[in-house]
Amino acid sequence: MRKNIKQKPDWKVKFYNCKPWKILRQKMIDKARGICASCNEIIIGSPEVHHLIELTMHNVTNPNISFNPKLLKVLCTDCHNKQHGRFMAAEKIIIVNDNLDVDYGRRKYAKHS
Repeated sequence: MRKNIKQKPDWKVKFYNCKPWKILRQKMIDKARGICASCNEIIIGSPEVHHLIELTMHNVTNPNISFNPKLLKVLCTDCHNKQHGRFMAAEKIIIVNDNLDVDYGRRKYAKHS
């Protein structure tokens, strides 16, 4: 059985494969000198160049958005995924109120004195 792999829309493929983007992307990476703009760690692997204004099929043709170095930052893969909320495990939040009732997400367990 073949997995259903989400493909990028044609406009994204076209943009990210165009020569002007590849040149600007490399200039941004060179300028960052291998340091992630978010966590300030040395980037291991391939750096990601993140658009601060998310590209859409409506704004990708606006060079003030898509090719503006002021609206780009170089990130490591982990920070880039965090920016987009990808591959993040849901955090369990444990809430304890003044009565020492503990909420584990589904049930409350009261501690009695």
